Amino acid sequence: MQGIMEKLLALVMKLKNLALEYFFVLIQWKLKLVKVQLHKIKRARELKHLEKAYSGLGAEVFALMKDGHASWRDNPVLANHVSKIEQAEAKVFGVDELIDQLDQAYKQKREELKKKYSATAPAPEPGDETA
Repeated sequence: MQGIMEKLLALVMKLKNLALEYFFVLIQWKLKLVKVQLHKIKRARELKHLEKAYSGLGAEVFALMKDGHASWRDNPVLANHVSKIEQAEAKVFGVDELIDQLDQAYKQKREELKKKYSATAPAPEPGDETA
């Protein structure tokens, strides 16, 4: 009877650790989901800025071509628009990198939780073949 109670207690502890592991992994997943959604909103805003920068550059190039300027590459207004585009692209890529970092951090935290709760599980006895 003592052996059955020990096995039952070990099973209960194993189930408790498994439930805790999945609970904390779920919490980490929800946090990652919220953070990623916030960054996606920020990315959409930065894409709008990028689109405005592209349209501003296009409008300036069209105006210069319409006025008959053959060499518009050295125009400071166009250089300003190009720098705005580069800054907007850098912000979009920065947000993409943040999303990737959040994903990697979630995966790392999930692995840490799995190791933590598998390490706290009671070790099977030498004669126990059920584990």
